[in-house]
Parts: sequence; C-alpha cells; structure tokens
Amino acid sequence: MVFAWAAVALSMTVGVGTGGLFALWLATRRQRSAEQTLVLQREVSTTTVVDSAERRITEQCSKAIEQLGHEKAAVRLGAIYSLERLAQEHVGHRQTVVDVFCSYLRLPFEPPEPDLPAGPDNAKIRAELEVRRTIQAMFWEHLGDPDQRAVEPKRWADMDLNLSRTTLVNPMLRSLAVRSLNWENGVVHGNADLSRLRVTDFAQVGRVLFHGEVSFATSRGLRHLRDHE
Repeated sequence: MVFAWAAVALSMTVGVGTGGLFALWLATRRQRSAEQTLVLQREVSTTTVVDSAERRITEQCSKAIEQLGHEKAAVRLGAIYSLERLAQEHVGHRQTVVDVFCSYLRLPFEPPEPDLPAGPDNAKIRAELEVRRTIQAMFWEHLGDPDQRAVEPKRWADMDLNLSRTTLVNPMLRSLAVRSLNWENGVVHGNADLSRLRVTDFAQVGRVLFHGEVSFATSRGLRHLRDHE
C-alpha cells in the first residue's frame, strides 16, 4: 500500500509539474507572439508613415510642376522656389527637380532687346526672362564645386545636367561640378561663363550656338563645343 500511495503521489507530482511546464510554455509563446505582433504593427506603422510622407512629397512636386505652366510669371517663380525647397529637403528628389528645371529651359524663348518698349506683351517677356534667370541661378547655387568656392554652396552632389535644346541667357555656369553633362543643339544669348566647369563622368557637348562671348578657362570634361557666333 505504501508503494501504491507513493506511486500515486509521484504521478500527481509529475502531472502537476508537466501542467506547470505546459502553462509556462504557453505563456512564453503568447508573450512572444504578442511581441512579434507589436513589432509587425510598428513596421506597418513606419511603412504607412513613410508612404504617407512620400505621397505628400509627390503631390507637392506634381502641384509645383503644374504651376510652371501658369500664365502668371509670379506663380511660375513660386513653383520654382517650391521645387528648390523640396529638393533641398529631400535628397532623393534632387535629380527630378534638376530635370524639371532643364525641361522648362527647353521651352521656346526669345530674350527681349535692351531697348524693348514698355507694354503688356513686352512685360511678359521680361517676366519670363526673370523666371529663366532664377533657374540658372539655382544651378550655380546648388551644383557648384565646393573645392572652387570660398563659401560652401547648398550642394546637390552627383547630378546629371541635361541642357540639350535649351535656351539660356547670360548663363553663369562657372565652377559647376556635375556627374554628366548633355548639351547639344542649345542656344545661348549673351555672354556665358563656363570657366572651371567640371564634369566627373562624361560630357556630350556639341552644336551649341553662342550669341556672345564665352569663357572655357580651365574647364574639364568639355569637348567638341563649337558654333560660336
């Protein structure tokens, strides 16, 4: 009888121990599952925030690009500054903004004569000239070579600059540093300063018509630039 009771007691002890281990395993499993769920929720939340931010940036960019076609030059200028601010704050969108600026400079344009009389139509031409000069100034501001500037520019590094078929007016491209330059079949009115312009990867340049003086002093990477009038 003693052995029987001992066997029963041992069986109960083992049963209780096994039940305790199972309960502990179940609690641990539930805790681990809860932790994994929390991590997943955080990842989903982070992804949602990133997607929302990216969507907001895309909407801002699309709106600004649409405003570049506005009739009023003031609205177009505002759009240009909006795109500049977007590119300054979001590195991944800088090349897109540079491409948009170059596309704008491809629009047909004849600069006004110095003695152009006053009038509504002529005022529009002068306003458009101001818009284009603003874009050109941003190239100088953001694509400048920091090794050749006394003051560090708000640098947009490793940009590809496509100036093909663009119309530029007195462009200041001095001390620019870009990864690649595509500049064919372009027109430049007035004087152009291309001195110390540096292309680090490759340049495809030719058939650019210059209506004025042009300087190439110590530029690197420019070849076959011709058609100087």
